[in-house]
Amino acid sequence: ELIISSDYLQSENVAVLTRTALVTHNVVYAAGPKSCKPRQHMLFKILLQLGSSPQLEGKRAFVNSTMELLAKNVGLEEASDLFSVELESLIKEMKEDYENWTRSSPERFIFDLLVRKSETAVVDYWEEILEIIAMNINHDKDVELRFDMLSLIEHLLLQENLHGTIIFYTEIVIKLILLPCTEWRPGMPIGKIRKASVICLIKLMEQNLIEKDKLDVLLPEMINKLKSSLDDDWAHDLRFACVVLINKIMEFFGTGLDREGFNEIYPELLKRLDDAQDGIRIETCKAFEVFF
Repeated sequence: ELIISSDYLQSENVAVLTRTALVTHNVVYAAGPKSCKPRQHMLFKILLQLGSSPQLEGKRAFVNSTMELLAKNVGLEEASDLFSVELESLIKEMKEDYENWTRSSPERFIFDLLVRKSETAVVDYWEEILEIIAMNINHDKDVELRFDMLSLIEHLLLQENLHGTIIFYTEIVIKLILLPCTEWRPGMPIGKIRKASVICLIKLMEQNLIEKDKLDVLLPEMINKLKSSLDDDWAHDLRFACVVLINKIMEFFGTGLDREGFNEIYPELLKRLDDAQDGIRIETCKAFEVFF
């Protein structure tokens, strides 16, 4: 009760957080199976918040070992089982206030760690997870929060055991999360957000996580959204990523890309042959190899 009711878990002082982690470890060790089981949820939440704290990066292994100990004390084989068991109740709790998260909200770090560690258990709560991510990549949210949400999407796209579920929801991921993040907004330093969203689209193409007929429908909107990124005078790495993405799209379609699709892509590639960066011109030539 003292740990939960105080501001220990919200502290930015590494020494306070380290000692809180040590006390929690000792409590879990001393309590054993009999006392840990009825307090499983609260002990897990404490450890989850400690484990997700950026200030405790150096103590992550210690917190993980305590998580393993808690799992064994409550009758589970390993910590990943604990994440799976607790996922439902924590997602429900987060849905009460996720709309108000900021870059300093501890809940958003907890959410990130929870989703990453829950493995295939996330499949049962996929819609809720996407809803939370979509809300927190809005243009009015902090850049750090938006970037971390896109980083989480990239992590999920690379999990082979989730690919079957992702393919079913790919259109939603592209239309509600990734494409809105490619948009240019005046007066907003969001270059890294736009680049991160393009990289996620590249990963999505590389993993074949969309059906060709669905991508065919989305292609005009995708090219339209990418035009401002391809023409961005300041972010050469963003232009490069966009050329790579177009290359991946053409490779994905192969000879199945229709005339209209080629007509969308051709003028945008042509502009990049006049790019100020040698690397982008070379990458554009590689794209033209695929094009022809």
